Amino acid sequence: DLVPRAAAAQQMEIDERQGLRFVRADGLPNHATGAFPNRSNPNRIAAQSYYFRMPLKPVKTGRATYYRPNHLFGVAVNGVVFDPNTAEFWNDDRRSGWMIEALSASRPLGIDQNNAHVQPDGSYHYHGLPTGLVEKLGGKGRLMVGWAADGFAIYVDEAARPDS
Repeated sequence: DLVPRAAAAQQMEIDERQGLRFVRADGLPNHATGAFPNRSNPNRIAAQSYYFRMPLKPVKTGRATYYRPNHLFGVAVNGVVFDPNTAEFWNDDRRSGWMIEALSASRPLGIDQNNAHVQPDGSYHYHGLPTGLVEKLGGKGRLMVGWAADGFAIYVDEAARPDS
């Protein structure tokens, strides 16, 4: 079941000034999504009020910065967020420290054809390759699909995609 999203309902603004990129978005996708709610996900897609600030010209520091669970990884060029973690834990034990991989299908989370689903607050978010967005961008070659929280661009390479 595909549900088209009206582009007119989508808000996405990017402003670049003072060495920073500001992204304001409602988080609504500009491509068809799966049906929500569905058997594995009771939530409906709803507009959000995202506001991100990141360096316009990020600089490599030579040391790793580790992604912290429960923080958004980044934002796509269409305003949908990248949120690779889940709230589910191995054996339902938070103390284990092992989170369930959303795309593993070990627990049905209602993931759609875009490797995305909806949180209880209505936020639609990508757990993996945003296939609908990639198609909207032309789907060929190396595509810039968004920005990580540190300001670096997120790319998809056609050769690395499973469907190529």
